[in-house]
Amino acid sequence: MSRLVYFLKLLSSALYRRASQSFFLAAITASVIVISAGTGVRAQDEPFDPNAAPPPIKRMSADEEKQLQSAENPNDRVKRAVDLMDARLNSAESNASAAEYAQMYRNLGAFQAIMDDTIDYLYKALADRKKVFDSFKRFEIKLRGFAPRLALIRSEIPQEFDPYVRNLLKYLREARSKAVEPLFGDPPTPRTKGARGPNSERFNN
Repeated sequence: MSRLVYFLKLLSSALYRRASQSFFLAAITASVIVISAGTGVRAQDEPFDPNAAPPPIKRMSADEEKQLQSAENPNDRVKRAVDLMDARLNSAESNASAAEYAQMYRNLGAFQAIMDDTIDYLYKALADRKKVFDSFKRFEIKLRGFAPRLALIRSEIPQEFDPYVRNLLKYLREARSKAVEPLFGDPPTPRTKGARGPNSERFNN
């Protein structure tokens, strides 16, 4: 009887170890699948480049904001915005040629802030029943002219600065699309936030 009890204890212990190992392997396999799936989603959304320089904060200077806010009408606002964007892009082009990439990023961040602010302003004016279709058209034409200049900057800068400039070109295309949409149908609901997001701020220069 004692040998039978001993044998049953050994068998029970072996079965328990086998079950524990199976559960452990199953848990590891499930974890690997979940991690792999999450990594795959991120990779599809935006490939991570560990060598990429952090993007600049979208922000315009206090003087630039003052100039925009003092515009008398939508056409004047677009003209001022385009002039400010052109000045920032001129500076960014000079920075890129002189390998002043930190300053180039600041100028491009301001360029993007003014661009986003102008789109938001025009959509708000449209919601207020103001006549802004001509302003949308003028702005889209000017944005179109900025694209080749950004592409040239991108061709001149080191690889670590490429991701943001590449994305800025994408943002420019999206802004052009938003400027054209009201001309061909009902516009989408305007955004409630301006160009300065939660990570943005003004600076003086």
